[in-house]
Amino acid sequence: HHSGLDAGVVKALEKMGYTLDERRFGDMHVIIERDGKLDAGSEASGRGKAMVF
Repeated sequence: HHSGLDAGVVKALEKMGYTLDERRFGDMHVIIERDGKLDAGSEASGRGKAMVF
């Protein structure tokens, strides 16, 4: 997981049985579909820009 992940989220995931290791990631992008609507995100320190058309 990224060091910026909220400690409460980490604890909740571990409580569900997940094992998390802290690692460095770069140039991350995500597309989220929720309730039929799309959203996108892009790492602020990386290149690129998140846009939904």
